[in-house]
Amino acid sequence: MWGKNLFVLLFVSVAMFGFLGNAWAQATQTPSMKPGHMMMERSRGGSGGGGPLMTAALLDLKELENALPGLTFGGDFTVSDKKIFLMAGGGGLGGPGHMRFGGEGWGGEWNVPYDDKTHDFNRAILSIDGGGFLIEHILHSSEKIGLSIGASIGGSDVKLRLFKQISSQPWADVVRSAKSLELKRSYFMVEPYISIRLTPVGFISFRISVGYLYQMSFEDWELPDETKATSGPLKTLSAPVFSVMIYFGR
Repeated sequence: MWGKNLFVLLFVSVAMFGFLGNAWAQATQTPSMKPGHMMMERSRGGSGGGGPLMTAALLDLKELENALPGLTFGGDFTVSDKKIFLMAGGGGLGGPGHMRFGGEGWGGEWNVPYDDKTHDFNRAILSIDGGGFLIEHILHSSEKIGLSIGASIGGSDVKLRLFKQISSQPWADVVRSAKSLELKRSYFMVEPYISIRLTPVGFISFRISVGYLYQMSFEDWELPDETKATSGPLKTLSAPVFSVMIYFGR
């Protein structure tokens, strides 16, 4: 569900908030007299923008791994024995005064070996896709640096696919020997965060955010035909997160 809307959300957010933010900033410029010359001073009437982002999450998947002996997710890399999972996406936000509103979307996928002793699977793919509504309060803002706090509120989907990877074979043999299982679970998601904006030049900034991603499911795991798999793992899935966005706008 969320994965299908990820790129739509990204491009609509960037285009809408980038355009509105720049237009608003230009519209709220007022002349200010200083001794010996006249300068243009941008008021705090509004701001907006957006761009691509990369998120690193310290996901703990032990509960899922314990439910499927032989399965281990190592993440994209480790730091001090902590597994880091990378997710890519984007978003945008804008608004008047010290408040900004917008949206974001992100997702990641991990393909790992599965040493299954029961069902003859040998690979597993875990994917997480999410998106949310952004609300943010600006604590400090200048041309080169900004500080804000906010939250993302929305939803996410976690999908797990277990399958037997086979070599290239004739159609009839592939159909006869194919074996896979796909499960999905949907979550309510909220992520409070604090963000720093660094603007080295013009309207291009880097937004560095630190937050905590909390996901809770009110549904069971389900198969593609909507058959429920009750009492499954990962009722909640939470993690500290670190994000970097290349931000185009004001």
